[in-house]
Amino acid sequence: MIALRYFCGFSLQIFPYAFFCLYPFRDRFRLSTKKAMLMALSIFIVMVIPFSLIAQFNIGGDYKELISNAIFYIALLLFGMLYCFIIQAKTVEKLFVFFVVMSYGFFVTSTVTFLHRTFRFPSDHFMYPPLALILTLIINLLLAKPFLMLMERIRTMINADLESRIWKILCSLPALFILIASIAQFSSIINLSTNIIVHAMFVLFAVFAFMVYAVFFSVMEYIRSKQEEQRISERILENYRNQAENNEHILEIHHEIRHHMNALSSYLKQEDYAGARQYIQKFTEEAEQLPFVTYTANALVNSILSEFAERASRYKAIVEYSIIIGRRLNMEDIDLCRMLTNILENAVEGCQKVSEGQRIIRLNLHSKGNFLFIKCENSCNEDNLRITNGKYKSSKKNSDRHGYGLKIINGIAEKYNGILSVQVRGGFFAVTTTLCLDENNE
Repeated sequence: MIALRYFCGFSLQIFPYAFFCLYPFRDRFRLSTKKAMLMALSIFIVMVIPFSLIAQFNIGGDYKELISNAIFYIALLLFGMLYCFIIQAKTVEKLFVFFVVMSYGFFVTSTVTFLHRTFRFPSDHFMYPPLALILTLIINLLLAKPFLMLMERIRTMINADLESRIWKILCSLPALFILIASIAQFSSIINLSTNIIVHAMFVLFAVFAFMVYAVFFSVMEYIRSKQEEQRISERILENYRNQAENNEHILEIHHEIRHHMNALSSYLKQEDYAGARQYIQKFTEEAEQLPFVTYTANALVNSILSEFAERASRYKAIVEYSIIIGRRLNMEDIDLCRMLTNILENAVEGCQKVSEGQRIIRLNLHSKGNFLFIKCENSCNEDNLRITNGKYKSSKKNSDRHGYGLKIINGIAEKYNGILSVQVRGGFFAVTTTLCLDENNE
């Protein structure tokens, strides 16, 4: 029975916090999920067996609790090393998540101890009294959803690539809390096992810390979303302006056709056929220079493709479009605009880093049933690309900004149950995804 209590206590002190630490980085594993789980489970089994047996058989006598604590901290160290190894992220990001989860752990422990001491629940000379285990489980279940919401906000900020100095500042609050709690835990001045006030202070401090996290990340997410909305609005406005200018130019040409017909009629009446041919040739050349081209019946897509074809032509880039879509797509216009503009904007920027004769952009946009296939390739200079945390980034000083477009594209792909594939091969940068355009996307 004692071994079972220690097993449950060990599990409750490991599994929830390991899950919370990994949650914000769930798409940044160096290893497959299966391998990571097997390694974690191996550490757990190796450490939990002696941890439980020492209590059951009173191994170590008066030092059994000290030995149990040593085993537990060794397990924490091994899990921490595994955590640092399998996660592809900045060290300061991993530290921040670790500190926040540790703060949550101290909060749960202090709350359980506070309730246990306040209501004077029965206990023996062993760790993990049954009521304490039940309270720990209940508190973890009650706080799981709100804490996961906080972890999701942290994940959003990690994907937004905040500067390292901001993460260092953020680390200070949970690190301070852990330091205070650790000093109190091992201090001979404060008898933590009986001092209810200390536990109450820990609980209040942790609540305050989590409130600060929630407010900060809410504000940061709001600012980021507003900046993104502003950027998208400017892009859409620019697209519609270009569309309007092109249409206006076409109307002007149509209005002038009557005058051209009158001029041709005058040449023919005077039997000046050479002049008529010359006039027709000049009119044809002018008509061929119209900027508006119809790639598809979808007005929004046509406007975006026209704009970027014209933009690419400024840099002497060859643009090849293969568009097979209907007049309407079961996809929000704002998502379609963000997807295509970011893909093509990255492609145009990538082409600028190679010589003029090698600048090529190929876009395939095919829809069939509820699926939309998107593939864009552009010539690139592979020397200007580097892999950071498993992702391609520019070698420019402001590379975080250049990687923002791919994050938006990946977010939209996930929204429509698609997987974004990014490859660099043979001097070409390729972005590929297939979106599921059903009515259940949220």
